[in-house]
Amino acid sequence: MIKKQFSRSDRRALLVLVGVMALSSIIIEFREPKEPFKTYKSLNRDSLALLHKIDSAKRAARYLAVKDSYALLKRQREQRKLAREMAYQAMMDSFAVINANRKKEKEERIAKWNQKFDSLHAVRPQKLSFGETIDLNHSDTLQLQRIPGIGSGFSRTIVRYRQKLGGFYDTTQLLEIDGLPPSILDYVHISDYPQRNILINKNTLNQLRSHPYINYYQAKAIIEYRKKYGNIKEIHQLSLVDAFTEQDLERLSFYVFY
Repeated sequence: MIKKQFSRSDRRALLVLVGVMALSSIIIEFREPKEPFKTYKSLNRDSLALLHKIDSAKRAARYLAVKDSYALLKRQREQRKLAREMAYQAMMDSFAVINANRKKEKEERIAKWNQKFDSLHAVRPQKLSFGETIDLNHSDTLQLQRIPGIGSGFSRTIVRYRQKLGGFYDTTQLLEIDGLPPSILDYVHISDYPQRNILINKNTLNQLRSHPYINYYQAKAIIEYRKKYGNIKEIHQLSLVDAFTEQDLERLSFYVFY
């Protein structure tokens, strides 16, 4: 019947109109809110007030929930910060304890060193002033250490060399000791001659060569001279022996006993 009453163009226009109306109804349905409290015009004043209270309560609940979550995060941040501060403070306290122990140990070491130094200083003899001298043939190791530049090592070396010689006849004999500073000569003097410890007519080869001023060849020459010419009455008799020089005989003259 529609085909008979309407032409093709009219039917097309009618279909378009129906489609437009259907699309409009769909758009209106989606645009209108589904919640009943949005249709405020159809409700009375008490219902609107109730819906407003409900909406406000929901918003307040959401706000409080968000606020509580932020407060919880803030408390967690503060707790982590406090934990870091406590850990840092504990670390600093441990460092303080370590530094205090190190400082205490250092002070104890310094105190022990000072005590040791004071004890050494107490027994160490006071050095001689310029112009003061000591007797070279009668001073022990402590007295020799009073000489500036002379310590325990040099003082023992001087005493041993003095014993081997039999004593010093001249202060310059100290320069025969290796490494001894020449300034020592300003602080020593000799009050008497050395002991005559070379029994030139009785000592054996080894006894003769034990003296610092007689070597092996010189001791052997003395033994041969005694065998050939008899006892030696004067040291310069050995001037005929090539093993001795005038300087050797001069310094031996202070130690030879006939």
